[in-house]
Formats: sequence, C-alpha cells, structure tokens
Amino acid sequence: MQRAVSGVLAGVLVSSVAQAQSDWWGEERVATYLDLRAAVTDGPASWTEDGIGKSRFGDGGTDASLHLAEAGLVWRPQIHWSLSGYVHVQYDEHQSDPVGLVEGFVRYRPVPRSAWRWSGRAGVFYPPVSLEHEEEAWATEFSLTPSAINSWIGEEVKGAGLEVSVERELGDHLLSATGGLFGYNDISGVFLRYRGWGLHDVKTNFGGDYKVVVYPGHIGTVRPFEESDDQPGHYLRLDWSPRPGVNLYAIHWDNNADLATRTRTSRAWRTDFVNMGLDWEWTADQRVLAQAMRGSTRVGEQLLPGRHEIDLDFASAYVMWVTQMDQHTVSVRAEVFEIEDHSSAGVANWGEDGWSGLAAWRYRRENGQALSVELLHIETDRPRFASFGLDEDQSRTQLQVGWRLRH
Repeated sequence: MQRAVSGVLAGVLVSSVAQAQSDWWGEERVATYLDLRAAVTDGPASWTEDGIGKSRFGDGGTDASLHLAEAGLVWRPQIHWSLSGYVHVQYDEHQSDPVGLVEGFVRYRPVPRSAWRWSGRAGVFYPPVSLEHEEEAWATEFSLTPSAINSWIGEEVKGAGLEVSVERELGDHLLSATGGLFGYNDISGVFLRYRGWGLHDVKTNFGGDYKVVVYPGHIGTVRPFEESDDQPGHYLRLDWSPRPGVNLYAIHWDNNADLATRTRTSRAWRTDFVNMGLDWEWTADQRVLAQAMRGSTRVGEQLLPGRHEIDLDFASAYVMWVTQMDQHTVSVRAEVFEIEDHSSAGVANWGEDGWSGLAAWRYRRENGQALSVELLHIETDRPRFASFGLDEDQSRTQLQVGWRLRH
C-alpha cells in the first residue's frame, strides 16, 4: 500500500514538472502559521505530560503555562488544470520526531461532463468524519478544542490510501458518496483503551508517536500508523442535502485489521465505527453542528464466547451552536462520551462515562490572525483511576487563550 501511494505521488510530480512555476509556488500556494497558547488548568496532569488528564495542557494541580501549540507549513501546488496537491507539515514538541507530515495527497477533480461530478485523492489523509475541522491545516474553525470524537480522529484515525467521491443534484436535493481504501492503521484504538476519550487538538504525525500512561508508573509509546496484515481498511460515507444549508451524512469506517497479526510494536487492533452528522445553517449567522459515533475495538482471541481478550465498545455525541457576528464567532458545545469494557482478560475495568461543556469566542482579523478564548470543563467516571490512588470521578477545567498567525 505504501509503495503504491508513493508511486502515485512520485509519478504525478515527475510528469508535471513542466508546469509554470506560478502554479507551484507563491503566496496563494504556500502558507506558514504559528499557534500560540496560554492555558490555566486544574486537576491531574495532562496525558501529554505523562498523566491521566484528558485535555491538552496542565502539569497537575492548578497550573498556568505558555505553549507553542503548533507551527507548520501548508503547500497547495496546482499541478495541472484538474490536478492539485496538498502537503501539511507541522512541528509538535510532544512527539518523538517533532517535525512530521500530517497530510499529503494529490487530488484529481475533472470538469463535469454530465450531471454526475466526481473527484479522487491519493496519499495520506484523514477520512471525512469531522464537521469541526474546516480550517486550513486540519484546524478547527469554531473552537480551539474539538469534540471527543474529532480529537480521537486527529490522534489515531488516519492512513495512506485512495479515495473517490461522486455527487449529483436531483432537484433541490444533493446526493453524494465517498469511499476509500487505506493502510497503515492497524492499531487504532490504543488511546481509547489506555487513556480513554480525550479533548484536545493534537494531530499525530504520520509515522509519529505519543506517550501514554499504560499502568501506574509505566509509560508506553503509541504509534498509531503501522501496518500488520497487508489488507486494506475501508470506509463509505453517504451525504444528503435536502436543501441549501442543510447536510446530513453517515460514514462507516473499518480498519479491517487481522487479529492474528502483529505490527512492529504491537498486536493488531480491529476497530470500526459508524458516525452520523448534521450541519444546519439555521439562519444567515446561526449554525448547528452535531455528530454521534458508536464503534468497537478488539485485540486477541475470543477467550470467552463473543468476548475478545481486549474488547471495548465506545460511543460519543455532541451538539454545537455557533453564531457569527462580522469578525466575531461565539460557540457553545455540549457532549457525552462512554466506553464499555467487555474484555475477557484481566480484572481491571477500562470503562468510562463522562461529559464536557465548552464555550468559545474567536476574533478574526483580515490579515489572517485570529484571537481565541475558550473555557472547557470535563467530568469523567473511570474505575481504572482507583489504581492510581485517585477517585474514580475526576473533573477538569481548562481556560485557553490562543493566537494564530498565518502568512
């Protein structure tokens, strides 16, 4: 799979070298950005600081800190009239290799010759799950912290592969379908088991890794993007827009991992989910976003009927209300999340129940800068916390101020 994708990318670049330089470089093709944060948090240390806290920042207790949350470059070459490229590289100090590729693909979008329109892409990319990540560099448009669903997509649900989309208008209705095949995602689900759900804007580099607390006193390394069985995963998304400003969709994603195989660092994790979403432009300046996900992740043999060695069901849902006033955006979000542990091995309960609430304000300047203020509160009940000498019920509040500069 990796060789095939690399071959496609290399072939496109070589065959297109004669294109005009202005199609490849320039202010409209290359963008750089910095994302600076000030954060005040309480509760246990964040998972990014080798703790069990679910938000991105915080070193334990009441903590105030300054961070370079992200620095990156986005390159969007126009290779041919119907062929374009996209490369997103970032710096993230918490990964072993701080500089790495977030996404990189070529997209083919021909001029429609009938009522059907289609496009395709090949490379490394996120599946089309999130409604929140509409900004360049897979950034969130309305808040600093995405929902639990899309936080997990950013850290574990990505691969190298191919995707094709088709759409057609039928009267006032717009119908579309998107399908993809991918590899290098055979251990997705590790974060959900060991840390549980998280709320953060971390984007794991392709081939990158993060640390996570596995047991008290033991820190493990999670490398989500590995291949074990040379059989592709797949997804299918269906969209229906009954009228302008309203879109409903559903996507089924399955990494199709063979549980009898191993990656370089881990056994394979078979993970699949169904996600449904609504994007509703209620008025000219009011918008409602909603997503609901349910899935499972499994490892090892069935030691008991219908129960694998590691066997988790997970679910989450959120509703976000957004209002826009000129250059100002105000967002409010409420969500719930849970994990049910049906594992047949061990005595620890890795389940979880929780909820979170968020309020955010963002001011955008015409020069590409954006100032954001966000308040996030998380409540979670996880029996596993008792093994750390902590209460099973944990709460966490995080206040962030963010300044994003783009050039």
